[in-house]
Amino acid sequence: MANGPNSFLVRIGDAEDSTEIQVKKRAKLPSEFVKPAGASTKSLKPGVERWTIKTGTDAGVSKVGKDGVVDTTVDEMVKIPRPKDFVPVTSGVKKYETQRAAPVETTVWRLEAHVIALKLEADGDFHLVLQADSGEQMIGEIPDPDPKFVKPNSPFFADIQEARNAADANLIQPHAPKATEPVNRMLVPQGSVMAHRLKGAGHAKPHAAAHKPGRAPFKTKIPPTKVRVTGVGFFDKVHGQMGVSSFNGIELHPVLRIEFL
Repeated sequence: MANGPNSFLVRIGDAEDSTEIQVKKRAKLPSEFVKPAGASTKSLKPGVERWTIKTGTDAGVSKVGKDGVVDTTVDEMVKIPRPKDFVPVTSGVKKYETQRAAPVETTVWRLEAHVIALKLEADGDFHLVLQADSGEQMIGEIPDPDPKFVKPNSPFFADIQEARNAADANLIQPHAPKATEPVNRMLVPQGSVMAHRLKGAGHAKPHAAAHKPGRAPFKTKIPPTKVRVTGVGFFDKVHGQMGVSSFNGIELHPVLRIEFL
């Protein structure tokens, strides 16, 4: 039913494009959303924060997996408390930059969930949003097995390669946008609502060439895809990541196996 003439929404109407931009600036939306972003996107390069732990090249990696593979659920994982000296959840702790938080980060966990969104991050990781039937969410990350990102001496190297290939074949290739345009330093599907609105605000025009999956950052939702994921526990810093468990920042990072159910 249409709003009547006395409706508040009818009275205020839609904002003009210039007003919309000014409001978003006052709301402190990151500047790339409210001014032309240019046609360039971030190139992929290895990360820095806790990178040795994320890729299994830390001094404590030999402690990982001593208890075998432990079955769990997303609902359980998002309730695991961080160590008392590894808080607040929104900050890094120097002690843990090169040290694992046992037993969570020395355990290989296995769970079933649905992948509902995915992302190719600027550090080369495949970022998977894992959702339980309850609606709880957490993140799974599969690093790029290229030696530039993961050293071949990592005990996880071969498993990361296999997991990456499986995710690429079943998730990335089918769902990565084939034609994209740059928004917020990453590529979004051409013609999407986000792209349309930002182009209207004067942002860059679409790329003429199709996006090649694995070559530039992108993110997208996908139809829920049932998976069984095995990976190493990891406490990340909570900084607004897509699908993050805000209570503890728990992830499977790296994912060592992904099975499609």
